Amino acid sequence: MSLRSKVLTITGATFILLFIVVYFVSVNQILGSYEELEKEYVLRDLNRSLNAINKEILELDSICYDWAAWDDTYEFIANPNEEYIKSNLVDSTFTGLSLNFIVYVNKSGDIVYAKAFDLINGTEIPLPSELYNHILYLSNFTEIPPLGSLTKHGIIDLERPTIIASRPILTSNDEGPIRGALIMGRFLNTTQISRNLGLNISVLPYNDELKGIQPINGKIIGYAPIKDIYGKPVYILKLETIREIYPQGVETVRYYILTIIVIGVLFCVVTILLIDRFVLYRLSLITSVIKEIHQNPDKTVPVIGKNELASLSIEINKMLDRIKRYNELIKVLNRILRHDLLNNLTIVRVSLEMIEPKDESMERLIKNAIKTIDKSVKLIKDVRELEASESPITINLREVIENVIERYPIKFNVEGDCICQVTKAIYSVIDNIINNAIVHGKTDRVDIFIEDKGEFCEIRIADYGVGIPDEIKDQIFEEGFKYKSEGSGLGLYIVKKVLERYGGEVIVEDNKPSGTVFILRIKKIV
Repeated sequence: MSLRSKVLTITGATFILLFIVVYFVSVNQILGSYEELEKEYVLRDLNRSLNAINKEILELDSICYDWAAWDDTYEFIANPNEEYIKSNLVDSTFTGLSLNFIVYVNKSGDIVYAKAFDLINGTEIPLPSELYNHILYLSNFTEIPPLGSLTKHGIIDLERPTIIASRPILTSNDEGPIRGALIMGRFLNTTQISRNLGLNISVLPYNDELKGIQPINGKIIGYAPIKDIYGKPVYILKLETIREIYPQGVETVRYYILTIIVIGVLFCVVTILLIDRFVLYRLSLITSVIKEIHQNPDKTVPVIGKNELASLSIEINKMLDRIKRYNELIKVLNRILRHDLLNNLTIVRVSLEMIEPKDESMERLIKNAIKTIDKSVKLIKDVRELEASESPITINLREVIENVIERYPIKFNVEGDCICQVTKAIYSVIDNIINNAIVHGKTDRVDIFIEDKGEFCEIRIADYGVGIPDEIKDQIFEEGFKYKSEGSGLGLYIVKKVLERYGGEVIVEDNKPSGTVFILRIKKIV
């Protein structure tokens, strides 16, 4: 992966990771806050609704007190009379006080008078039958001063939610003894409460599964228990409202996330552009110039600015200058050394050839010495090929091979061709492989296959000799390795190094049924 790709990947991955963190924090914190706020509003409205019901209960209790602590009522419970009824218990009294029923109970627990009224239809109706189950409790007051504070009020279940209030019947001065109890009732009108509060409430039979606050299908529903006058939960107050706060939170998070994405993308783009402009571009420029130096050693790395990359360029130029000077010195020394060695070896060889051997032993020594001198001369020439630094030229590998094999008196078969850019050292590479097959492999036939492999040219040189043992296949390309103490140990080493200079490689395999296959891969453009 290139450095530019790594920067892009790391920057993108960092942004994605930060986005994921921000997203989950936003969802958990922001939406959580909106959800809590929504619940607080529902709880507030539930309390408002319960307070409205309690207000009606206290209002009815106040009315009941006004009627119970009244001399006329005190007299009526002892001596019931039509005048009291006609004056006070007419239909307008029920409509004016929003009463659904009123019951007078004497000290013995007997109902002296009772009347129920339908406020909607404006007609008298029977007293709710369930009320009789509560008369004894509602009318039973113990005379504990102050008598005026004695009261029983709340909610009872009369097949529908009913507000009830009961007061002891006293004189107008709140004096006794208690002669009975006055009970007033009003059916709970949730429609009127909803209208007054601007809320959507209803009262349901008690169900312990209905509790808390629950969002359902775009609405949020809150539940609160309502206890009766005995302290037991008997109804559930249900508040239903459209979810307005939470969707606003969702929109807020959506815009927030969108803003983060836009800012993040812009930040990533700007960061990548800046890194590319001030770092990666200059690094790629340095890299491309260094590649060009391979073809043109006189070229230098441009110095741009006064930063770390500029310092790197300066140091590279200094290093290149030192390498150039050292190479020139080495070339001069090698040239002098090779020249002197070749001259001296030539003189020695000529001198040996001019000696007249006196016997066979001396003649054999002279021939061995001349043979050693020839090997040394060849070694010097091979090293010179390895050190050659001329510029690559376009060459047809088939022509190179055909030129090399002309020197050898064995059978060759050459197929295919491929064109690449190499130096003339390729001749030495081919010659070393073929010479190795003939001299060490003892082959009398070599097949050569050339194939164009796209970016590479591949040459397969197959002989049918004795082959190379498996245990030394990994060693034959090492510098100075000799098999059976023959040769200089540099031939195949030079082959490997020259091919590596071309960006290629050499591989050795067994040939079937016998012999060896050398596979040369050469990069087309160096």
